[in-house]
Amino acid sequence: MNHESINTVDLAMDAAGETDAAAGALLEVQAQLTRAQLRQIGLQILNDRFLLATRILIALAAAVAAIVAAAWLWSAAHDRGLVVEEFTAPADLSAQGLGGRAVAARVLDKLILLQEATVSFRAPDSYATNWGRDLSLQIGGSGVSVNQLDAALRDTLGDRTHITGQVYRPAPGKVTVAARAGSRAAVSVTGPEDQIEALIGQAAEGLYGQTQPYRYANHLRNTGRYDAAIALFRRMAATGAASERAWAEAGLAYTYLLVGDENAATAAGRKAVKLDPTLPAAWMNLAAADYARGDTEAFLRDNRKALAALQGRPRSVDPAVAAAMRASLQENIAADLGDYAGAARHAQSLEELSEGLTIVGGEAPYLRAADLAGARDVAGARAVLAGLPEATDAWIVVQPYLWTPRLPGVMLAEATSNWPAAQRDLDAAVDAAEGAGGMGRIKARVYLRPWLAYAMARSGNIEGAEAMIRQTSNTCVLCVRMSGRIADLAGNPDRAAARFAWAVRLAPSSPFANADWADMLLRRGNAAAAAEKAEAAAKAAPRWPDALQIWARALDAQGKTAQAAALREKAKVLAPQRR
Repeated sequence: MNHESINTVDLAMDAAGETDAAAGALLEVQAQLTRAQLRQIGLQILNDRFLLATRILIALAAAVAAIVAAAWLWSAAHDRGLVVEEFTAPADLSAQGLGGRAVAARVLDKLILLQEATVSFRAPDSYATNWGRDLSLQIGGSGVSVNQLDAALRDTLGDRTHITGQVYRPAPGKVTVAARAGSRAAVSVTGPEDQIEALIGQAAEGLYGQTQPYRYANHLRNTGRYDAAIALFRRMAATGAASERAWAEAGLAYTYLLVGDENAATAAGRKAVKLDPTLPAAWMNLAAADYARGDTEAFLRDNRKALAALQGRPRSVDPAVAAAMRASLQENIAADLGDYAGAARHAQSLEELSEGLTIVGGEAPYLRAADLAGARDVAGARAVLAGLPEATDAWIVVQPYLWTPRLPGVMLAEATSNWPAAQRDLDAAVDAAEGAGGMGRIKARVYLRPWLAYAMARSGNIEGAEAMIRQTSNTCVLCVRMSGRIADLAGNPDRAAARFAWAVRLAPSSPFANADWADMLLRRGNAAAAAEKAEAAAKAAPRWPDALQIWARALDAQGKTAQAAALREKAKVLAPQRR
């Protein structure tokens, strides 16, 4: 290799080194740019994420605000509360603590007391006009606050009732309290100035009647002002809102019972169920009217209709009361079909479910004692009664809201055959019931007197028993049954059979008349006919042990011992505590 070639290589190598250095520098610059770019991208991503989160938060806040506003608007639009505004009053009354603000507050207090004292199982939301618990006092003032904006919105969108009023002196020593609910006519009461508290109460009651007519009618009835209650229920039934008319007729039915007019009660009850067949109160009050007429067939049917109307969550009944009412109806139905053991269980459920209630359930322990006696559990019935406050049959009769289809004393007399003692108790019960008003007179007519007549016959006074039973209705099923029993004791089986046949025709779903008839036939030696009647009773009431026992005795008398034994085993299963 010559020197010229070596120099050329060296020069080339020097040039390559310089190129590598430049390239490295370029790469470093590129790397720095890339890192800066990545930092910029990272910052951009963070910024984008922040903006996205901000937008999400803003959207969420807007959604929450929209929900709150919608809820506020919905609440305002559905506000049916009551607002009592400050009254106007003479200045000197203010010095006595009876200025406009104080009078308005007293009116509000009286309205709250009236509402709380009104006993009804009706659900608050079922009223055409319902304040609920939204009763408030509105005091005038200057400026605009959130509360004032809320009030203005509720007044605009809702249906609040505003009460305004004034107190003035129409003459020396006299004072007038005038109050107006919305656009209704003013309620105005005048009296001596020293009676202003009573006048405020009267004005509040007048307002209550104007704005809450169904509740006020109940209040009138519950305080014994039956004529006024009937007049108001009639007016509601004739001119009230469509949703109120069935309630008004149902209220009429029960009020008529309290004054002892079972025919008017039946007519009102039938109108109520026609207006609204889904209304439990209509069927229940119609069933009460059925009982008052002695129509046990209709009583059973309409109790079943009431129970069907109470299934699920009926809007018309306070949920706290519905379960107890179902237990009450189930007890009635079971006992009407001779299932006294089942009825006693329902009565116990009624007592438990009605704890803390005032409208239903007070009669539960008495029903349970009666049902246990009907199941021939005499010791159990007496144990229940022993745990109650001292009370006689007469006591429970005179309580308007504690009337029961059966009384423990009567059922115990049936179970023990202690009729002389029962006669004494029933005599006292009849006297107490007939002096207790309409419901008591009904109880005496369709329940107590028929049993008293039978007790007299069982105690040897056939003539007195026949005289008493002749005074009873020929369409009262229990009355007809007892007349058959008395005819049997008087030695007149043909008349007894005729009376039992009529009772079966009046109440074909009931087992009791057929059982009475079978028992008479068996004692008089006609076992085949007795078995036929007892079988009919058992088919009507398959859970009534007494019908099975009578049937078994009739079969035994015909030599059909195996069939009789099977029936006795079935009866034993149904009444294991029988003693």
